[in-house]
Amino acid sequence: MVEFAHLTGDRQNDLKDENKKARMAAARAVLEKCTMMLLTASKTCLRHPDCESARINKDAVFHRMRFALEQVIEIVTDARPCGETKVLPLSIYTGIKNFKSNVEGLREGLYLLPHQALSGQLEAVVERTEDFTDSAYTSHEHREGILQLCQLARQDTDQLIAAWMEAQSLNAKEATEEMELSILKTCQSVYELRREVSPVTLRSYPECFTVWHAKGFSPRAEMSGVFCTP
Repeated sequence: MVEFAHLTGDRQNDLKDENKKARMAAARAVLEKCTMMLLTASKTCLRHPDCESARINKDAVFHRMRFALEQVIEIVTDARPCGETKVLPLSIYTGIKNFKSNVEGLREGLYLLPHQALSGQLEAVVERTEDFTDSAYTSHEHREGILQLCQLARQDTDQLIAAWMEAQSLNAKEATEEMELSILKTCQSVYELRREVSPVTLRSYPECFTVWHAKGFSPRAEMSGVFCTP
């Protein structure tokens, strides 16, 4: 990883496009931060193989590292990798659905999920959304609106985590009133984000259809996530 950091640093300095340079810096920062986190999370998972939260935490860190590596590959090769690493709408909708499910699950279990796993899950969704909407299919105004909704989702999630930690400090058995309000706000903000991304998905449908067909997916099934209820 040390050699990789040096190589990507050299490549970052060679880049002329400021947007790519910023994305490379962000990806390198994630990899640097998550390397030790993955080691710690993996050790914890090995020591406590029956602990669900340890496994979820390890998977969340690994997912962030994988996405950061995909970002580096895309920037270095100056093209999106084909096949498995293609950012498709399905991954965004599935990510939002899983995140929303975990948020709502806090009502029944305050101690089943680590705080960083929830925030890491949202960051993965935001990164994929930003990457997917950074295309010719999205107008500048529409992209700005999506970025604002991403920031709102972050703020609501931060408030939820703060209320969640306070409830845990009080040894609460269930979600407090403040936490319940934060859960509702967070679910609403990610729903608004998904709804805002939907027009971009429809405009990019021909390109996505080609990738889905090559991977043997059903386009109708993939697109159904756009219109499902919150």
